[in-house]
Amino acid sequence: AKISIGSKKDVDKAVAAAKKAFDSYSQMSVDDRIALLTKITEVYQSRYGEIAEAITMEMGAPAKLAQMAQAAMGVAHLGTTI
Repeated sequence: AKISIGSKKDVDKAVAAAKKAFDSYSQMSVDDRIALLTKITEVYQSRYGEIAEAITMEMGAPAKLAQMAQAAMGVAHLGTTI
């Protein structure tokens, strides 16, 4: 896994993209939102090991904790939202 450190310009670009995405997302039907979040969950699960590894590298969490608890929370939050 590679963790990049972002600059102010990177943050500004991300915020602008989020604002743009919100415009279309806020107009989506509930079914379309569920489909999108389901796809995000599938991709998250397919990269679960990479996410856990990134948590370990970035936060210094033990690998088992990152895998069993911290990375798992992302899937849990998405499931609750869906």
